[in-house]
Amino acid sequence: MPVVPVALLLVTGAGDGEGLSRAEVEEIVKAALADIPRSQPGLTSAEAGQIARGVVASIPPRSAPTEYTTFFVQPAISRYETQGLGAD
Repeated sequence: MPVVPVALLLVTGAGDGEGLSRAEVEEIVKAALADIPRSQPGLTSAEAGQIARGVVASIPPRSAPTEYTTFFVQPAISRYETQGLGAD
């Protein structure tokens, strides 16, 4: 899948102003995505979107600074405790 954006840069002239229109690029992307086999194991784009929306919805608002900070810091502390300082 990363081939599509690279190919589009090559086809569009990488910003030289003489490339394809937005509509043409969208058509190329749609055609490329249609060619991707759907029988591969994994999530559909709808399932991935649903998961992403669920994750974003679970983040506390910044208006609750204690909960917001804890949400991000606690996993980092847990990772440090289990994997050590050199964890990637």
